[in-house]
Amino acid sequence: MGFLITSLECLVVAQPYASLITNGHKRWEFRSFEAKKTGKIGIAAAHTMPLRTKNVELNRISADLPRGVVLATADLADTFFVTSFDLKNKITRPLEITLVGQKVRTYGEPIGEPVEDVAVVIANKNWDSCVWVLDNVQPLASPIPYQKGSESKRTTWVTVDNSVLPPSKKENKKSKFSVKFCPKCGSTEVFWAQGMPQFWSIWQCKNCNYRGALILEDGNLAEKLQEEWKNK
Repeated sequence: MGFLITSLECLVVAQPYASLITNGHKRWEFRSFEAKKTGKIGIAAAHTMPLRTKNVELNRISADLPRGVVLATADLADTFFVTSFDLKNKITRPLEITLVGQKVRTYGEPIGEPVEDVAVVIANKNWDSCVWVLDNVQPLASPIPYQKGSESKRTTWVTVDNSVLPPSKKENKKSKFSVKFCPKCGSTEVFWAQGMPQFWSIWQCKNCNYRGALILEDGNLAEKLQEEWKNK
């Protein structure tokens, strides 16, 4: 039994933030309003130009990040209001992530944004925002393009289904949003080890630290692996 989605509502996120989410450490998406829904969604990199950050290296490579494609799926789990004081209390140790082969310094989960940007926000006592909590972020094995006409600068959501797949793939009616499982422990907490296209063949599991090219899509086998892992 597989886990397949034939149509998916996708949150449109400008780069470099779409890739920071896909990388697995940015689990808080900041918006000016509360989310009106929860559940399984896609993460779509906007067609628009990347936003500027306070991190020079990230700005330099942002133009090379993919745009106009769905990069991952996630569970939109919650939404709530935060202030700069709340953000300060959630800061974790900075880490280095790799995007398009370059090292970028960010905070870890749940903030996952450049250290320099977070410092500016924390210093602003008047800053506040709504947080959209993203759990179980799973990069797609192959990003799926969506039509530019279905998005504008003010669009929050786009719906993606088989109509956007390349013609050669339309014959297969199964969705390309199949869930990925760790081949070692069966967990869905898997992500691209290096985050971006040239490293898509390498996966890493947060649950058991598996790292390799093999990935599992069989839900029944994954359940058995999960049970075996729990009994170890």
